[in-house]
Amino acid sequence: MEQPDHERQSGTVAISVPTFQQRLNHIVEEQGRAGKGVLSRLALVHQTAKQFAIEAALKKGIDTGSIDVEELTNPPLFDFYPEDEPVVIHYSYLIK
Repeated sequence: MEQPDHERQSGTVAISVPTFQQRLNHIVEEQGRAGKGVLSRLALVHQTAKQFAIEAALKKGIDTGSIDVEELTNPPLFDFYPEDEPVVIHYSYLIK
């Protein structure tokens, strides 16, 4: 069997809930100004998480074209959310 020339690695980043919520609100505002279709809150949370994952990968010098969000812990899905624990984003990426 042929070996692939790349493999997936993983990373984790923790973001405070207020910081995550602020970025989420910014994305919601941008969507509205751009006149884009209505996205679910879950889709917007995922989009926000991917932005943070890309930023974390860039700081490590990782090619961000292959970033996938694998798991989110404690995302602010509703108007009420606990602020004492961070949003933890587990992501993966390809390395060659």
